[in-house]
Amino acid sequence: MITYLRCNEVSMEQDDFAARFFGPEGNSRKHSFLAMDGDQPIGLILGGIRQFDGYKTMRCGTLCIAPTYRGQGISDKLLELHKQTAIAENCQQLWLEVITDNHRFLPLPHPRTLLKSLCSTITIDIF
Repeated sequence: MITYLRCNEVSMEQDDFAARFFGPEGNSRKHSFLAMDGDQPIGLILGGIRQFDGYKTMRCGTLCIAPTYRGQGISDKLLELHKQTAIAENCQQLWLEVITDNHRFLPLPHPRTLLKSLCSTITIDIF
């Protein structure tokens, strides 16, 4: 059974990981989630809130799913939790950055259609 936990609800022994992803990147454990299959982490979304162009913005710093679990809706659930957190925090927009080599995301006719139901304002940067 897949369970979803806030990252601040999980004990992390990797101080370097926490320092790297929850420090200068602006992510916080409170706004991040893990997907767990039993005691095994299988998915992760890192989130953080910042001001961008005058808008309170929930930024997705990372979204990743273990290869054997892809295509099972886990990223959809993690994005939904991300959205609900943004709503609860009164964010005005969600921000998702996509790397040009992300072949599972970029072939879509228009990337914004994937996230349209998440928020009224969506910014997608493609690098």
